[in-house]
Amino acid sequence: WRQNVSQAVDFYLDLVSYDNETRRILRLAVPFTVSALIETVVDLVELAIISFYLGTEAMVAFALVDIIVGISSEFVGGFIESISSLTSMASGAGNNRLCGEYLQISIGF
Repeated sequence: WRQNVSQAVDFYLDLVSYDNETRRILRLAVPFTVSALIETVVDLVELAIISFYLGTEAMVAFALVDIIVGISSEFVGGFIESISSLTSMASGAGNNRLCGEYLQISIGF
């Protein structure tokens, strides 16, 4: 069983080896992660300030509105990102008709 564990560990280390692709991913992932953490801290500070100066009822109202707006913007953002990806792939393939269809769908939405 030790040999199986050793093989599994070796396989795992081969998968997570620090190569050029890992560096490329980390160059993108680290700034996005830091940005998300900063955004979370700013949201918490904003909530604390509202709670301190306006009270807990205003804080709860702000939190509920923020959740509703966040959910709706994520829904629309997901749609925009998917249309953007599909349109760029169709454009890269030279399929202008499909680009037009995606444009019409996005305008209709």
